[in-house]
Amino acid sequence: MQSPRTGLFGHCFVLETFYLKIITHLLNIVFILETIILFTVVFFYKNHLIESLYASNETVATNDFSGQTGKIELLFSIKGIWLMIRSIIGKVYYLLSASFLIFAWSILWMKEQIVKKNGYTVKIAFFFLTSFLFTLGISSLYMIGESNIIDNLIYGRYNDFIIGPFLLLGCGYLVEKRNTSVKQYMLIVILYLLAALFVMINFDKIRETS
Repeated sequence: MQSPRTGLFGHCFVLETFYLKIITHLLNIVFILETIILFTVVFFYKNHLIESLYASNETVATNDFSGQTGKIELLFSIKGIWLMIRSIIGKVYYLLSASFLIFAWSILWMKEQIVKKNGYTVKIAFFFLTSFLFTLGISSLYMIGESNIIDNLIYGRYNDFIIGPFLLLGCGYLVEKRNTSVKQYMLIVILYLLAALFVMINFDKIRETS
């Protein structure tokens, strides 16, 4: 069954494809029509499939579109905003730790390409940056449940698929730009330490209340 993250990421990809002009408008139309047909089939067949496989619909509510409405509503409260911020910082900490901070260098590369408007590379940087932001936002929203479990803080499985390309971009940036400034190194390390401190403090709070 298609999850909300997959559906939203697919639509983000279509929007960026229009912007980058990588494929023709005809293929875009075919893709959109195919998506509409598949979503229609899923919509009518989903309930029957759930009833056949599970004793309760609540079992799959977490991975279903309907299971995300409560989390979106939660964002309109102070507590929900705080949980979203906490989840985002936890996911960023996970990505930095999993990539040995190289992930940060890939973000710097994207920022430089977009600011300098380096021809076609700015479009590539825009694609990767928006993909990262959408992925981070969706995965963070998905994990803002009110239950006090550590998964809500640093669970990063839904972001793992972007680490590979970002590692390549970060390593390429470091190889190409050998004279990186000490300020950049210090900024990345300080931000990482602050994120680690934030995660450690909140981890202790979650453990105490669980």
